[in-house]
Amino acid sequence: MSLVERPEAPVAPEESGATREATSRDIQHLLKRLASGEQVVEELAACGPLAAGPLREFLLNGEPTIAYQPRKMAVEALAALGAKQTLLQYLNRRLEIADPAARLGEQAVQAAAAKGLASGQTSEIREAILGFAEPQVQLGVLEALQRTGGADAIPYFVRALEDDACRAAAENALRALGEAARPALLGTALTPLPSAADERQSSVRRRASGLGLLAAIGVPAPWWPVLRCLLDEDRPEIVVAASRLAAAAAGPDDRKAAARRLLEILPGADWFMQAEVEALLVQLDPGGTTLAKYAEERRQAPNAPLPERVQHTLSRLQQRAWTPGVAGSPNHSSHAGDHSAGGPR
Repeated sequence: MSLVERPEAPVAPEESGATREATSRDIQHLLKRLASGEQVVEELAACGPLAAGPLREFLLNGEPTIAYQPRKMAVEALAALGAKQTLLQYLNRRLEIADPAARLGEQAVQAAAAKGLASGQTSEIREAILGFAEPQVQLGVLEALQRTGGADAIPYFVRALEDDACRAAAENALRALGEAARPALLGTALTPLPSAADERQSSVRRRASGLGLLAAIGVPAPWWPVLRCLLDEDRPEIVVAASRLAAAAAGPDDRKAAARRLLEILPGADWFMQAEVEALLVQLDPGGTTLAKYAEERRQAPNAPLPERVQHTLSRLQQRAWTPGVAGSPNHSSHAGDHSAGGPR
């Protein structure tokens, strides 16, 4: 009885210990270059899966330092190799870094890891990114969450409105989410931090941004009474932002009240804000009645004269309000105040 010979499993040509050892030497050499700050991400990725292990050790066992770039490039190489579990393991760690400069650098590495995990996210990966995002705002993390557009990231996007570096990206993400973001934006617009009496400037910018997004997304008329209190605030940025909503969603009386508040904050407005105030006044007070009443009151208060530039502005607005053919004039064919308070059309 003859034995049947079984064919051996195919072996890759020269995929012997010699070739593997040579590749390992190449990887170690590349890692040395990486540690010195050289850009070798593509070369490491070209080494294939054999590079994943050494890169994992480099990332997980290395110490965060001020010179964070090598660790960030290691993350980029791991992302190129599809080593998502390593990135996930790294992101789930909570490092205690005493040096503030090294801590800031490591945040850039962590953000790169979140960004590397963004494509083809699983629920586990998204949960890890959201967990990492909870204590801190970072642009890379925001971009990673934005790619999937999930409503569960709305609180993070709203918090990012307070960060100057992240605000534009957060606004884009919230704008894309549309009506799903409205309740959170309403909440943030009404929440000065740490308190109304001692609000920090970054909180003012967050609230003004939230109000701007509400104006862009559209606010149902029943929401306006909740927001009306913002017209009475001292912060010019908030009054202007609330007046935008009044122009779209408020009734006649509140439109006049918004126009009045804009006139009251005009002396403290910078040139950029003044231009927006003028445009809003034309919408909110098309007949110029609120403007005329305010101008007369100020003329009768010689002890509190308006700055000359504000007087010129009031004069210009009065001419604009009553000139035939000018938008906002009673003789103009389309009045800004003719539409109902049902939100932007």
